[in-house]
Amino acid sequence: MRDCETRDNGFDVPFTTLQTGVIRGGTAANIVPRDCEVHFEFRYLPGADPEALEREIKSYAERVLEPEMRAVDPAAYIAFETRAEIPGLDPSVERAEQDRVTALAQALARNASIAKVAYATEAGLFQRAGIPSIICGPGSIGEAHKPNEFVTLEQVALCESFMARLVDELAR
Repeated sequence: MRDCETRDNGFDVPFTTLQTGVIRGGTAANIVPRDCEVHFEFRYLPGADPEALEREIKSYAERVLEPEMRAVDPAAYIAFETRAEIPGLDPSVERAEQDRVTALAQALARNASIAKVAYATEAGLFQRAGIPSIICGPGSIGEAHKPNEFVTLEQVALCESFMARLVDELAR
């Protein structure tokens, strides 16, 4: 995918990715498995068409893989199940409410920087529903989702200060 879509160098990975995280099947090394599960995910950039990517994979499975499998066993098949769909937050959305939320977060954080992130949050779902959204908070994705993930006490203190300023702002 990195060779066939427009790159967005604002992301640390500037193209849509596909990764297989789990492959499960079989009961023993000397027995041909009855079933095999493959769990994969797309992480697509704003503007990419995840349905088109999914159609391409399904088409390949139907045209190439299933005929090869059925040549060995006519009952063989491939089934797809979507477990979750989390759209990315599109930072290019320009609406007055979105601009106000962004400006408020910058003021409360006392930080004018804006960056794009290459991980999923619920923010894209809120944005799709018309709710202005940003991603901010304590910690770093560099320490997240690891056996010893952590948030420093300094980050927690900064978050507490941010939240206190937010409460003060909303109470006006």
